[in-house]
Amino acid sequence: MGCGTSVEDVGEETSHSLLLGKSEKAIRSAILIQNWFRRCQARLEARRRCTWKIFQSVEYAGEQDQLKMITRVQTFCDVALQVLKFQVLCRLSLKTSSSSSASKTSAKLEQLTDPSLITLNELTYDGPCVVLPLKLQTVREIIEHYKLHKLLHVKYVLLILREVREKLKTLPNISKASTRITKQITICGDLHGKLSDLFMIFHKNGLPSAENPYIFNGDFVDRGPHSVEIAIILFSFFLLYPTGLYINRGNHEDHIMNLRYGFVKEVMEKYKYVSVLKPPNIDKAHPDTFNLIEWRQVKCCYL
Repeated sequence: MGCGTSVEDVGEETSHSLLLGKSEKAIRSAILIQNWFRRCQARLEARRRCTWKIFQSVEYAGEQDQLKMITRVQTFCDVALQVLKFQVLCRLSLKTSSSSSASKTSAKLEQLTDPSLITLNELTYDGPCVVLPLKLQTVREIIEHYKLHKLLHVKYVLLILREVREKLKTLPNISKASTRITKQITICGDLHGKLSDLFMIFHKNGLPSAENPYIFNGDFVDRGPHSVEIAIILFSFFLLYPTGLYINRGNHEDHIMNLRYGFVKEVMEKYKYVSVLKPPNIDKAHPDTFNLIEWRQVKCCYL
């Protein structure tokens, strides 16, 4: 007869298997934690290496951009020097002919914009008559005439433009305005053909005069529908009070800008009725007058 398994042997086997199960779980847990740790370390290392490559590429790119900029500036300086030399040579070669050419151009413009070539029909024209030198009453009549949405006769427009042109020729590039006596000076800018804005300014602040000086800081033509009227009013006060109204030239007081933004078109539409046989060439008189106005020297900023 064989001997059966005792109760003690069974208990030992059970406890041994339990110990093996716990050890296996502990080993697996340790391996799992180790894998997680190594994976995290590898991820951090990869991120560090990527960051280093990014910083390195940015640094190298900055150096390359700086080298490109230096090369570009050097090229620009070389080209500018060549252009300057060419301009000096051109000026030296054209110095003798430029004066005669300018005088011929000026004489031709004077001939084309001669007010005496324009006939005035007193039966159909009911506007103000402009006589030089201008008087305040005449300028007031021009303003009231414009308020009725009527045009000043082209003969008087050319008369004012010619007088302004001759006046601007005698002025320096920079005009000096003083507030020693008036204690104030009104600065206006960017009217852009809005006649109602100009009338509102005059209504609230008074008309320009030696005691109430104004500076119109450019851009009074283009875009708006009444650039011609604004130009004539400002030029009239400029002739009436040379120390009461100063006109600076903005970027829109330029023939190319006038062609693009509507001032030339406005001039041609408002004075298209003039006889073709004796053209007033008012579109040539305006840009030539603008060219004599100094560029803006006073800059107004919002603080």
